[in-house]
Amino acid sequence: MVKINIIALGDIYPLDIDKLKKSTEKSKIFNIVSIQESIHSQILNKFEPQINDNEFKIYFEELKNNNEVNINVIIVNRTLENNFYTRLIYDNLIVISIHDIEVLNNVDGITSEMFINRFLYAFSVIYDVYNKLDIRALDELMQNNTKGCLFDTCVLKNQITRFFRKPILCSTVKETLNTKILPKNYILDLQKEIKKLKISDYYIFINWLKLNPKTSIILGGLATIPINYLSDILKYLFFKLICK
Repeated sequence: MVKINIIALGDIYPLDIDKLKKSTEKSKIFNIVSIQESIHSQILNKFEPQINDNEFKIYFEELKNNNEVNINVIIVNRTLENNFYTRLIYDNLIVISIHDIEVLNNVDGITSEMFINRFLYAFSVIYDVYNKLDIRALDELMQNNTKGCLFDTCVLKNQITRFFRKPILCSTVKETLNTKILPKNYILDLQKEIKKLKISDYYIFINWLKLNPKTSIILGGLATIPINYLSDILKYLFFKLICK
């Protein structure tokens, strides 16, 4: 099991670290073993909102390294270099940005905790396969298309959303993982756990209605028929009761 250290850099609202840790307590893939909170004024108080990779390298070298963990994860509410959501800094350090995560939550029901877990699973698998966060994963595991696989390359928000609608491991990824030396039932456990990241059917239905406005109008009109009918029945029963 991959051991992860979370480094909360500055204000990471709306992410709740306690909820994040609790949501992963039963995971067979990774475990959040430690959490650090830091307010690094040199990084956070600079004029430019974007933080580049070199700044994270300098910052991480100043921290006390925890030799008991496999991966260190810096979480920050800032934009990253090239506006990516995640950046690989070292072979044991990644950065995840939750900048503008509220948009995904409000529109698609993707919480900050779900968003972070999606990447923790992916990077944990990469570590288990290569014994470090290896660049080879880009060739072997990462998928250029976006079909909802854990290893889809996500650059835009709508690409991230697709995974949460129906979280899967695509057949290509499963074939690759089957060639690796992994714990017994590893792939099955991974599939079961990422399925729990699926957003509710309510948000799927609402987004479908947005994409099909004509159908939503028809459905709305049909829905009013039984409602009006029920309303008439209730009115009739009410007046019948008071007129006795």
